[in-house]
Amino acid sequence: MEKHRKKSKTLFFIGIWLVAFGITFHSTLGIQENMLGFSAIPLMIIGIILLMVSNFYKTRGDGA
Repeated sequence: MEKHRKKSKTLFFIGIWLVAFGITFHSTLGIQENMLGFSAIPLMIIGIILLMVSNFYKTRGDGA
């Protein structure tokens, strides 16, 4: 992560936390009829998208 900008690192860590919360809500709550159970899958999807987007914010090399 040393070749990434601060914005990339921030998106990466937010994405990691969202995926972790999504997995936690999904595994602990299972199939229950509440709001956290419904938000588990979208949290994981948004987290994975943020992880992918964070790869586009790299610092430029010396020759570029």
